[in-house]
Amino acid sequence: MAGAQQQLTTEVDGQTMKLTNLGKVLYPQTGFTKAEVIDYYHQVAELLLPHLSDRPLTRKRWPDGTEAAFTVARRAGVPTVLDAEVADADVFERLLPLTDHAIFSQPALAGFAGPDIDAALKRIEKTYDCGVSAVTLGERGVEWRVGNEPHRLPAFAVTVIDTNGAGDVFHGAYAFALGTGMKIGKAIGFASAAAALKCARPAGRGGIPTFDDITAFQRTTA
Repeated sequence: MAGAQQQLTTEVDGQTMKLTNLGKVLYPQTGFTKAEVIDYYHQVAELLLPHLSDRPLTRKRWPDGTEAAFTVARRAGVPTVLDAEVADADVFERLLPLTDHAIFSQPALAGFAGPDIDAALKRIEKTYDCGVSAVTLGERGVEWRVGNEPHRLPAFAVTVIDTNGAGDVFHGAYAFALGTGMKIGKAIGFASAAAALKCARPAGRGGIPTFDDITAFQRTTA
């Protein structure tokens, strides 16, 4: 759909929904638009939704919707996961107080809370009362804080072919792992393995590993 201001109104399960800015390009490298993202989620909804039931996962690119969903989730006692990519400070100021699991990219964390990783994660943990504050570091693994304790997981050793989509795979796998009842450390390990496998494969969505792929890979690297 062309045109950054295109919009439509539709009905889902009796609820009227207004979809705006459908032509907005969300992924400049590929030209992938908001409409195409919605279409993709619609295609995979049957597989995805059972794992996301009662566990809101929203995109901070749409802060108004994210804030509304996180507010409802917080009132209902449902945990929230924030995929914290580079954004204006006011976006994080709005969303972090409603976030249980804040997982930053390194550029986003540095831009918002400073380049010292440990100090930045402490700030997120203490200032916004996030249960988990974490940062993905690519080939250097993942660092996170939970319960006022620092943790680190080195990256899995793989031959990198294509990193496109690795961050999204990490966040999706992490949310899925939480949904299955995994503890934080296990969930981060699962997500890290998923992202590593994605990096070892060509193509974007075509390189996303399955659950069996991930668990088999974890067994071979244990």
